[in-house]
Formats: sequence, C-alpha cells, structure tokens
Amino acid sequence: MYDVQMKPFLIGLASASFLWILGFFAFSIETKIPNYQDLESRYEIRETSVTGTQNLYDSQSKATILWAPGNPKIKIIGVKEIETGKWEVVLEKLVER
Repeated sequence: MYDVQMKPFLIGLASASFLWILGFFAFSIETKIPNYQDLESRYEIRETSVTGTQNLYDSQSKATILWAPGNPKIKIIGVKEIETGKWEVVLEKLVER
C-alpha cells in the first residue's frame, strides 16, 4: 500500500475548490449599467463583466425581456410593450474600431 500524506491532498482540494468558486462568480455576477437616454426608468440593463452578456429586465413586471450574448456588442435603442407580455426591442450593433 502507498503511504499518501493527507495534508498536500487537502490543500490542493481546497485551492481547486476556491478557484472553481471564483470562476463561477466571475462569470455569473451581473452589474447594472446606466440606461441609455431614450429608455424608460422601469427598464434595467444588466451586464456580466467577463463575458459581456446583457440582460434587459423590466422592473415593473419583474421579467427578463431580452438576453443578448456579448458578441457582437449591442446597444438597446428602444423598448415598447406591444401588449401584456409582448415587447418590441430595437437594437443597434456597436462597431468596434
């Protein structure tokens, strides 16, 4: 049988767990970014810092209206509720130079 020490194993397990937790929070924490001037105050734009995904959230109905990946970058120009539970969202693609 092998003589395996537990201390290095437990230190490695703890550091690997810490890195997984850190990575999970880095990819899932959203920050609220300021609304563009034409949007109503009831709409919130949330963005993850690592991946750049954006969520358009309606605080009045407490629903996520739009989820957009971080590539390509977009700007939400207008949001209009057509009828209850249906929205029209106008997007503009941001061109990076």
